[in-house]
Amino acid sequence: MDPEKPKEEERNGEEPGEEYHFLRETVKRPAFDLGAFARKALTAAVLGVIFGVCAALVFHSVKPGKDSDGPKQVTIAPDSRSVSSAPPEEESGGTDSSTASSEPESRTESVPESGEDREKTEEELLRERLEEYRSLNAAMEAAAEVPSKSVVTVYGMTEEDDWFRIDEEGAFVSGLIVADNEQSLLILTTYGAIRDADEIRIVFADGTRAAGTLLSRDPSTGLAVVQVDKDLLAEETLDASPVAELGNSFILRKGEPVIAIGSPTGEKSSMVYGEVTSLGRLLSLTDCEYSLISTNMMGSSGGSGVLINLNGQVVGILCADVSDQTVIRGIPISPVKSLIERLSNNRPISYLGVRGQDVTREVSESTGIPQGVYVTAVDTDSPAFSAGIQNGDVITFFGESEVATLEMLHTRLLGLEPGEVIPVKVMRRGAEGYVEFEFSVTLGSAQ
Repeated sequence: MDPEKPKEEERNGEEPGEEYHFLRETVKRPAFDLGAFARKALTAAVLGVIFGVCAALVFHSVKPGKDSDGPKQVTIAPDSRSVSSAPPEEESGGTDSSTASSEPESRTESVPESGEDREKTEEELLRERLEEYRSLNAAMEAAAEVPSKSVVTVYGMTEEDDWFRIDEEGAFVSGLIVADNEQSLLILTTYGAIRDADEIRIVFADGTRAAGTLLSRDPSTGLAVVQVDKDLLAEETLDASPVAELGNSFILRKGEPVIAIGSPTGEKSSMVYGEVTSLGRLLSLTDCEYSLISTNMMGSSGGSGVLINLNGQVVGILCADVSDQTVIRGIPISPVKSLIERLSNNRPISYLGVRGQDVTREVSESTGIPQGVYVTAVDTDSPAFSAGIQNGDVITFFGESEVATLEMLHTRLLGLEPGEVIPVKVMRRGAEGYVEFEFSVTLGSAQ
């Protein structure tokens, strides 16, 4: 009997207790657990974040010690010379050059190529602004073209001066052709440059040179009129030298454009554009007072010339005594028209000899000082001084007319002749208040 047979029968039968051999068993892989994998990945991520935070803290705590050799170098990006440079916030944010340079191109590409509603590029807008600026300059130059022909250069020559080198060495001041009396051209200028002159020379806008003579002057304002015989001038020069048109400075307002021509910067034939900034600064002179025209234009303390409006009309006179090294100022033309007329006709200027300020109704009500012209100074040996007028007096009547301002007093003076005896009423403060006094003043001559 075969001993292996019963064992085979037992394995093929249905009896329980089947026998296994160890070497014939196989190991099966466990099933993939997705939930467990997710938990492990999340745990690893959390641990990574914690490790990163700890490393950053350690790095920042150790870094100052490593950089203790010196401060960090400061780097400032240079400004671009291109008009279409990137905005400042993009430059400060560290945008690289490729991004910055490509951005304007993207904006340009987004603009429609045709149509009236096309958005304009920055370059086109800039060109338009430049054209507007050029047009404005051209308009200013056009407004000054004709009145500039009425401006001349006045030289005060001495015996030591070389006429052929006068342009480089001679003392000069600008002048304005204000009248033509058929025999002479009359030129308004300032007296300072010709005070000590042995000879007066005039250079017209076309370059013609001619001799001039002093006609008359006003010591108070420093204005003078010089005449040039027309027989000394060619017809071409006379045609190219028109009489200036005098405007109305009373209607001048703050913010109005004005042009300074002549030598406002101290250089001959210079020109400056600007605006009126103030009309309230007072210039107190003997027997008169003016509200100066102040501008935002830069000039020279020795500058001279005139202020004109955009219509080419003269509205102010530049004088060395009313300008400084920073601001160009001028005497308004309207209050001095009567003075210019008197000087042009060689009529003497009546002289009283007082300086003062206006006492308005508001000032009178608040201070108790009577309305009129409050006398702040009296010139020594002047007609007012000789008559007995004193500092602190308030002039209320001049002649038969009531005066409330220095301008009214000056206007009355210009209508009178030196030598006339004029009654002047003043209010003088006494122990019991103001008392009226009347003086007889014999007017003198300012020349």
